[in-house]
Amino acid sequence: MFLGRKVRLYPTKRRCIQFSRYAGTTRFVWNESLALCEAYYKQKRAERDAIQLATYNLELLVGTPAKEAMNIAKREIRGYKVMLNEAELKAHWRELRNTTHPWLWDVPEAVTARAIKDLLKAYQKAFKNQR
Repeated sequence: MFLGRKVRLYPTKRRCIQFSRYAGTTRFVWNESLALCEAYYKQKRAERDAIQLATYNLELLVGTPAKEAMNIAKREIRGYKVMLNEAELKAHWRELRNTTHPWLWDVPEAVTARAIKDLLKAYQKAFKNQR
């Protein structure tokens, strides 16, 4: 089974600086996107918990007739999105590239896209076993 190939590079000074810039940008995008995802998750999780608490209180107050309302709320909770997706993160970074972080124009957009994909893949692996 062929898994990969090692290649020795002899980059020029200019290329070394470029590789360093790419690695730094990847690290920056990863960390900032992670912070953004965590903040979004905490906010949406709090909203979801509030909905759950409200439906639980409704069931306690009204009793059996509240079953239909409870079922509607449970369906709403099941479909509640608590994670940012790739398109939303890419749009966020495009906006930052045009406003507050113009230095991102110095690196290809594929660098930020790869960091976002890797982050979301790690998030999916982390949440996969929590069900």
